Amino acid sequence: MNEAYAAQNSSPQQGNQAQWAENHHREKRYEEMS
Repeated sequence: MNEAYAAQNSSPQQGNQAQWAENHHREKRYEEMS
């Protein structure tokens, strides 16, 4: 798991809530694929 990727997608405050949710979902898929 890329720590920078995780940090980039760890905070809803950083951007649009819907975009964060989408990124979080992709992160979970990414972990499953690893």
